[in-house]
Amino acid sequence: MDGQRQPAYPAGGGGVTATTEVVVIGAGAHWIWNSASEHFPQATQIVDWYHASQYVWNAATTSFGEGSELRTPWAHKHLDGLWDGRVNEVLTALEPFRTKGEGVKDAITYDTTHQARMEYPAYRARGLQIGSGPVERACKQ
Repeated sequence: MDGQRQPAYPAGGGGVTATTEVVVIGAGAHWIWNSASEHFPQATQIVDWYHASQYVWNAATTSFGEGSELRTPWAHKHLDGLWDGRVNEVLTALEPFRTKGEGVKDAITYDTTHQARMEYPAYRARGLQIGSGPVERACKQ
């Protein structure tokens, strides 16, 4: 070594430029998707399943209350909808509760904004991860 920093990948090989598919999994922060679009325009963009499901639970709590017997079945029904790629159905179900509070409004905004990144059945069929947990855990090691 002559003291100069060596490239992480040799010229013409390795890294993201050599892969056949790039996938970006992230939460809902706009900076994530702006950065992904700028640096990896060819990437498949996936909204992290856990983050998407949190919005459903928050909407259920806002709509019915923490201790309501209606909260859990409603949330499970609409989590199943997201899981099965029926985001429009979830949005339709949320709409009547819009006036209940921010939890519902936030879920509507989140699902509307990220609907194209929530094609979970198609991602699973392709063998793609839909959660960022494994990557987050690996980064912590």
